[in-house]
Amino acid sequence: MTLFQSTLIVAIFLVLFGTVLFLCPKVCRRKILLFGRSKRAAYVTMSIAATWFLYQIAHLGKADFGDYKQYIFVLFLGVAILSFRLTPDFLSVRGLCGIYLQLASLFLNSAYMQAPQSRLFLVSFIYLGIVISIYLGAYPYRLRDFANTFMSHTKNSRILGLVAVIYGGVLFYNSFNY
Repeated sequence: MTLFQSTLIVAIFLVLFGTVLFLCPKVCRRKILLFGRSKRAAYVTMSIAATWFLYQIAHLGKADFGDYKQYIFVLFLGVAILSFRLTPDFLSVRGLCGIYLQLASLFLNSAYMQAPQSRLFLVSFIYLGIVISIYLGAYPYRLRDFANTFMSHTKNSRILGLVAVIYGGVLFYNSFNY
């Protein structure tokens, strides 16, 4: 994936997400609140995240514990399966964080060794998302708390949506100027 493609994908996502959040803040809040405890969403997000992560483990090279990849694969497969049994609450949030971290790896790889000025806006947003994903992965109930406190006011949701649309527009503009 090229830097242009990565920036364009993130820009389109931000514009779409921001538009939906700006136009339908109450619906978004309700969906976020339902998402955290949804079993269906947990199965989908955790399955995607675990499969993607296990695929990465299966393709480890010699320098990256390649001699032990079978043991690591079995260990993390066990963790993925046991997570449904032992920590079922907010598992969909953790799965979404895992998916984001895998996507962030792809996007950051596309920006590697590019001119610093051209990748600044994309990489800054991706790193912010990584910090948020690690935090929500450790404390997934905070997404519910965020929806209850910050998004309970329509004005706050619309401001967040507008910021996402503007930043997505900046990324969209920058993607065509590399």
